[in-house]
Amino acid sequence: MKRRLPASFRSLREIAEERLSSTKREPVPLHKMQSLLHELEVHQIELELQNEELRRARHEAETSAHRFAELFDLAPIGYAVLDVVGVIIEANHTCARLLGADRMRVVSARFATFVAESHRVAFRDFLERALSHADETQPAEQLEVTILGGAAPHEVSLYAQALGGEEPRVLLGLSDVTALRRAEAALLKESERKDDFIASLSHELRNPLGPIRTNLAVLDRSPQDSPRARGAREAIERQMGRLTHLIDDLLDVSRIARGKVRLSRRVLDLGALVQQVVDEHRESFDAANLAMAFSPSPQPLWVDADATRIAQVLGNLLSNAAKFTAAGGRVIVSVSTEGNEARVCVADTGVGMAQDVLKRVFEPFTQEPQSLDRALGGLGLGLATVKGLVELHGGRVAVYSAGAMKGSQLVFTLPLTAAPPELRSAPPPPAQEAHRRVLVVDDNIDSATAIKELMECDGHEAEAAFDGPSAIERAQAFHPDIVICDIGLPGMDGYAVARAIRADERLRGSFLVALSGYARPDDQKRAYDAGFNRHVAKPARPGELEELVQAAAPAS
Repeated sequence: MKRRLPASFRSLREIAEERLSSTKREPVPLHKMQSLLHELEVHQIELELQNEELRRARHEAETSAHRFAELFDLAPIGYAVLDVVGVIIEANHTCARLLGADRMRVVSARFATFVAESHRVAFRDFLERALSHADETQPAEQLEVTILGGAAPHEVSLYAQALGGEEPRVLLGLSDVTALRRAEAALLKESERKDDFIASLSHELRNPLGPIRTNLAVLDRSPQDSPRARGAREAIERQMGRLTHLIDDLLDVSRIARGKVRLSRRVLDLGALVQQVVDEHRESFDAANLAMAFSPSPQPLWVDADATRIAQVLGNLLSNAAKFTAAGGRVIVSVSTEGNEARVCVADTGVGMAQDVLKRVFEPFTQEPQSLDRALGGLGLGLATVKGLVELHGGRVAVYSAGAMKGSQLVFTLPLTAAPPELRSAPPPPAQEAHRRVLVVDDNIDSATAIKELMECDGHEAEAAFDGPSAIERAQAFHPDIVICDIGLPGMDGYAVARAIRADERLRGSFLVALSGYARPDDQKRAYDAGFNRHVAKPARPGELEELVQAAAPAS
């Protein structure tokens, strides 16, 4: 069957035949006819190959265009093409989502209608600058604006690049930077809190150091037993207690955050413990002209808790109430039950708390804004410690305040437990104080000498050594009942000293106390592994050392 040609091809053929017939030609020999026929066949095959190549190229172009359209539409960054007046010609799905509208509504709308009023002039100038850079090699313009579309305003970073072509166009890139800006603001706020903390820490450390230095000078210039000397010593003791308390608070917050606090729990009557702590604070409340009332529970409230840590919790709450309540104010401590929990409430008539402070009062280093005199002082660690310790016991903490100058209530609860099968027997009477031989080892000569003299004041025989090898020599000659040894010694540390003493048959009965500024749980374990019987964190209370000396059996 003869193939029917399209009309356009037939007209071309007719024209070709007419031209051929009008041309006078000589008859073509047969062999040339065959050669021409062969050439025509070759040209036909070449045309067919070219057609196949063109079809393949067209398919690849269509595939690439489709792929580009998908990439454009589904890109995680918003893209839009704008004309010279800022009308959106094209927009992908991310762009529409950032603008808070359907893509059909976005296209043909002016982009500026989605921009906050305060940023529209800046956006117009931004678009004009982008259009003025007709050369696509020019750097892209950048701007951050607030977009009003969607559930809430959000911050968007814009990138604009002029597109080549007959009609000026701008390709606009959009990135949501709301979360990034919030994170930056949070980091800035955290940095400010850190700076405030460093300034507060410096203030809190310098405050007690000043009186200590001054009262030491007073001691140098006063008779030993004069009232002035006694007052100076009492002032130094108070300031040392303040420094120790500050360091303990810092360490407690760190240990709680890292989960390093170990509780020595037992079943106890929470009401009796609260009564004891309240009684211990009455004198300081009376001195500050603050009334303190206690409302006990009518029956024992048994809880499984670490008595020392719960006493610390209540002590922090009482100190907090005293600090923020002016003279003549009142503090009420009550103990009650609430379901299956024991409830302790410390209410005061003090300065109260603003609502924004209530939300973060249990965060470390949080305090009300203060003036330069920092009359209320502190690092904002007390309530953070309270929260951490109570939650370690499976309890909860809460704070309530009606606002500034309307007082506060701080409450903590602990799970109730069954009563113990029998009451603990009365503690044995204290043993009669005994004379001991004490060896003090510390590379800080002032510290070692002071502890040695303190031991001698308590009636003990004491010697001091200032490095590891000397300590071992003194121990072999002195045969101490107790060795109070620093850990951070030069050359031969305290652990090595302890192991050497334990390895000496003649000294194995000595009671070893590690006295060190390294006071983490891991440091304590390492001390016990080296052979120490006790670990005491610097600075030790004088009474604490005396208790350890008395508890140590004489070396055999």
